[in-house]
Amino acid sequence: KTFTMSCMKLCQSAGISMDVLHPYIRNVLERTDEIKAIADRIMGYEHFLFLGDRHNYPIALEGALKFKEVAYVHAEGMPSSEMKHGPIALVDHRVPSLFIITEGFAPETLSNIQEIKSRKGFVVVITHDSIKNDLPWNVIDITFSCKDTGEQYSQSLVLNVVLQLLSYYIAVGRGINPDRPRNLAKCVTV
Repeated sequence: KTFTMSCMKLCQSAGISMDVLHPYIRNVLERTDEIKAIADRIMGYEHFLFLGDRHNYPIALEGALKFKEVAYVHAEGMPSSEMKHGPIALVDHRVPSLFIITEGFAPETLSNIQEIKSRKGFVVVITHDSIKNDLPWNVIDITFSCKDTGEQYSQSLVLNVVLQLLSYYIAVGRGINPDRPRNLAKCVTV
């Protein structure tokens, strides 16, 4: 919640109205059954890679952080373009790769999806409607597509809500109280 609100405030200060986001986030919240079904499918994994390019890289980092904090699973967030520089060594059928993809994605993103599938990796894509048909459906295991906001930064924030809900449902499915994460302080003091 703090990450999302901080990003919204930054967008507002840059002149991007966040009022337009409410119907898109509401739409995601109305589709929680779909998100829960995805969580049920990936709940048994202990390691995840989160990949996003450009402005989706921070969303990938936040998604990985939420999986660690709330669901107690190992997760790493990284730029999509960096996957072949080390993390690809971790890819196999036991490590799902979650891609956060919005309009204007780098061509390497599709190549990375293909590379992961060639190593028997499990691919989850969180995207939006106007580009979902540009993705290689034959190699993607799970896709969740949100409505289009018409603006790239706000689109990424909507996709972030999907990742937060995924971490929530995985935690609940594992019997973890997501409102009381272990070993975390609400504020840091020195």
